Amino acid sequence: MTDLVKQANQHLAAQNTKPRGLENSTDRSDLIIPRAKKIEAMSPEMSDPELLKAGIHPGVIINSITKEILPEKFIPISYFKQWIRFNANKEGDRGWVSGYGPRDIVYNTQDKNDIRLSTDAVWDGDLPPVTTTFLCFLVLFEGQDIPVVLSFGGTNFKTGKTLLSLATFKGGDLFSNKYKLTTKKKTNEMGSWYVFDVAYAGKAEGDEYQKAEMLYTSFKPEAAKIHEEQEPGSEG
Repeated sequence: MTDLVKQANQHLAAQNTKPRGLENSTDRSDLIIPRAKKIEAMSPEMSDPELLKAGIHPGVIINSITKEILPEKFIPISYFKQWIRFNANKEGDRGWVSGYGPRDIVYNTQDKNDIRLSTDAVWDGDLPPVTTTFLCFLVLFEGQDIPVVLSFGGTNFKTGKTLLSLATFKGGDLFSNKYKLTTKKKTNEMGSWYVFDVAYAGKAEGDEYQKAEMLYTSFKPEAAKIHEEQEPGSEG
């Protein structure tokens, strides 16, 4: 699986190169872009003995498709917003939609003018929106060839705003700077979980800048939507 995804993304990045056997692979919507997944105690990966042997544990960040543990440093390539409505936890709860299971994805849109957002993505008095807003970045982690979607929603939303603010204040192309992604453990009376944390990590230079620029050309947000792997109830 790793080699197939890698070949597909290399094909997209090489604008004028048509690898044999992939001549007709021109529709980006056919590809699933992996995402940076934060492992929690209840993540399905925690029940896989082989992944546990490979070092996966709560708090690490992995490529959702290859299951590889990702390096800390990354270069953001492009930015977009996304809105996902997850079903409620059980029938009878606020926001429950018949025909879907608990925490299933009811809809997923990148269109800020989607009519559903006019009611679903706003506060109803003291009640929070039933649709989650995500700040999303297509990023390239250090030493990797596959671009990954890094999304910030729910308890991670503030960290996404921090990354967007840093990128804006630093100026220049989004991919001219790199950042460090880690996790922090949070605890309350309900239990413990991990949240993302970001920090500036210097300029992107040389080969890493060129690789990021090439991916930006292939994955321009206005050219087509980014289709990443999502999971029910995920906040990032």
